[in-house]
Amino acid sequence: MVIDIAMLPTLDEQAFVVGDVMKTINEMYSLGHVSIPDEAYGPGDVEIDEAIEGTKKPKYIVIFIDEINRFLPRGESSTPGFGISMSNRSAVAEELLKTLITGKSRHCILFSAQQFKSQIEPSLNENTGLHVITKLGLSELSSNSYSMVDDTTKSVISKLHKGEFILVHPAFRHPIKIDIPKPSFKRP
Repeated sequence: MVIDIAMLPTLDEQAFVVGDVMKTINEMYSLGHVSIPDEAYGPGDVEIDEAIEGTKKPKYIVIFIDEINRFLPRGESSTPGFGISMSNRSAVAEELLKTLITGKSRHCILFSAQQFKSQIEPSLNENTGLHVITKLGLSELSSNSYSMVDDTTKSVISKLHKGEFILVHPAFRHPIKIDIPKPSFKRP
């Protein structure tokens, strides 16, 4: 199942839709079943037919959110487990954090993008497995959000060129530098 949220005119409308989608995913798992409209898929697909009947949840849910810092900004004060104080937490931030915290057990995968990790809620960084980092200034790299990166790698990150990035994941012993080559017609 794919939910594509088109660009909406205001941030409030976008936050409402994103929060509603996250709330629906959380409710789906708390209720223990899935209801998919019959017209969404053609007949004959056994897995889809079982999901339509409400007997199976999807094996994986993949969520892409660009500019997540708009919906989950860094809070001023924090509470254990969530990082945002109860008074500062918006409804969309609350739903995103619920999905984030329970995501691993539900096989819910969140891909998010933002320019600076220091501007987003710390619990998002703490619950992230794979970090993809492109060229950044040393002032941004010195924030706690990049504590998983050693000083030598931070120096390399500050000198990256277009098409280069660093992958950091606990499964890898060292960060991995990836270089996307230019198309052959653009090479010298």
